[in-house]
Amino acid sequence: MQNFKYLFEFSRLKISIINNTNIKGENMIILFGSKTIYKNMGTVGSYHCGRCNNTSEWQFMQYRTWFTLFFIPVFPISKTHEYLQCPICNQAYQVPEDEK
Repeated sequence: MQNFKYLFEFSRLKISIINNTNIKGENMIILFGSKTIYKNMGTVGSYHCGRCNNTSEWQFMQYRTWFTLFFIPVFPISKTHEYLQCPICNQAYQVPEDEK
């Protein structure tokens, strides 16, 4: 029997809280949600950024969204996304599908 449910978000972590009453009449709270985890895969080379007009070593980044249970990532719920990022202005450029 579900008493209440609400969703809130802080620092890129979406959380749902459900307060259930089990058979014995005791309350039980379940925290679940999703979190996006970013990975820096290293530098890929020196490129010119069209936004800040600087040439620097760009970062190859990956991110994926995970289902979380009590703030612990349990399993991925999205595919891996890849992009290149300028380290000076943090402008991101998506990696084309044919270059993956």
